[in-house]
Amino acid sequence: IGAATSFASPTPTLLPNPTIETSPTLTPTPIPLGINEFLPNPVEGVDWVELYSEVDTDISGYVLDDVGTITDMSVIPAGTFIGPSTSRYLTVTVGDRLNLAGDTIYLYTPAQALLIESATYSPNPGADISIGKDPDGTLPFANCTTASQGASNNGLCP
Repeated sequence: IGAATSFASPTPTLLPNPTIETSPTLTPTPIPLGINEFLPNPVEGVDWVELYSEVDTDISGYVLDDVGTITDMSVIPAGTFIGPSTSRYLTVTVGDRLNLAGDTIYLYTPAQALLIESATYSPNPGADISIGKDPDGTLPFANCTTASQGASNNGLCP
């Protein structure tokens, strides 16, 4: 007759307690230089575009332009610096160049050699309603409750 077979219970393997990983909280990271806020329909005065920079940057010769025009909206004058050691904000007046029905604003390096950033809006947000980034330097753009030309948008563009 055959040999007896032993059926022992397997020894249980203890697994470590599972580690629950949570997703990290995403904090918007500002871009080093870009368009921060703009006002396409001022009640008084002219349209403006605010630039913002996290780092000291010489923006001499940089170009602001919009869609469908032959001439640049503005060429930044020589000797213009933006950043923490001067001011993180630079407001550029652009006359009546921002179209009420919507437009795209472009920021280029000198001679439009490299596109730094573009911002598109449509339709007109309303009289004296600016469009900006909140926190400063981050995306996306949103309508601001108060225009903050030359100052922080933080808390104003929900």
